[in-house]
Amino acid sequence: MRKKKTSWPIIIIFLILLAAYALSVGFQRNARYAKVFHQFGKDCSEQHCSLDERMALAEKAVFHNPEFSDGYTVLGELHREKGEVPAALELHKKALGLDLKNERSLLALGVHYFNENDLAQSLRYLNHFDSFYNRNYGLNYYLGRVHERLGNPILAVNYYKKAHSLDTGNDLRAYARLGALEAQRGDVKEAFKYIQEIRGKGEEDLARALEAFVRSPIHKEGMPIEEQIRR
Repeated sequence: MRKKKTSWPIIIIFLILLAAYALSVGFQRNARYAKVFHQFGKDCSEQHCSLDERMALAEKAVFHNPEFSDGYTVLGELHREKGEVPAALELHKKALGLDLKNERSLLALGVHYFNENDLAQSLRYLNHFDSFYNRNYGLNYYLGRVHERLGNPILAVNYYKKAHSLDTGNDLRAYARLGALEAQRGDVKEAFKYIQEIRGKGEEDLARALEAFVRSPIHKEGMPIEEQIRR
């Protein structure tokens, strides 16, 4: 009885398909691990873990899935917290390369370039964020800041009002900016209404800074009053 010849092309194709399947299964497993470590990082943050512990978890997440955009965002935030700004920027840009709608990285880059006074770059990231989702407090606050600095007070007021309407955490920076703009346009009485309301909500430092701004002639020059307290 003649033995059948082995069909090597078929075997090779079978082995290639088997290897592809194994790689696919392995990637899915790794992707799940990435999300597990990502969640561990969130839990660790809530439990006030050290920066090194949180960074180790974030690094494991992107190790298990190199295409995990949110993982790079977290790493960017942690490097920023560590004071490693260039590394943070590269990680946020990598996150955006994987997901152009990564809101946290878009906002982080927009805020960074605003603080560097690179308003064109800041607007590039903030406007892209605004193009697909505009109900974010930080987004509207910093769009207001950029347009105020560019000398567009009407646009700035619109963004500050929208930011204030979206405030869920008693973040009164946008409200303070509205008071500052009232002072700048000469309505000091209206500006003091903002001061009273901010003080009534327990933000004494911000109220005091705004009051000092309104009482001083520097308010005509657009001094960013809340920078004395916090970004």
